[in-house]
Amino acid sequence: FRRYEKRHSNIPAHASPCFRVKEGDHVIIGQCRPLSKTVRFNVLKVIPAGSSGRGKKAFTGL
Repeated sequence: FRRYEKRHSNIPAHASPCFRVKEGDHVIIGQCRPLSKTVRFNVLKVIPAGSSGRGKKAFTGL
């Protein structure tokens, strides 16, 4: 059987103008009532692109 599991996707979410979301930022979204045909999520928190914590951490020394 050639079945594939989908692990991630692009989810349409409403970003309120007060959040100042830029391209490359990571966001935390939460489910809400249907806002339009496809939008069912709101942005709850914005994590700036530079502080996502996924890259290498700087060595602080001893």
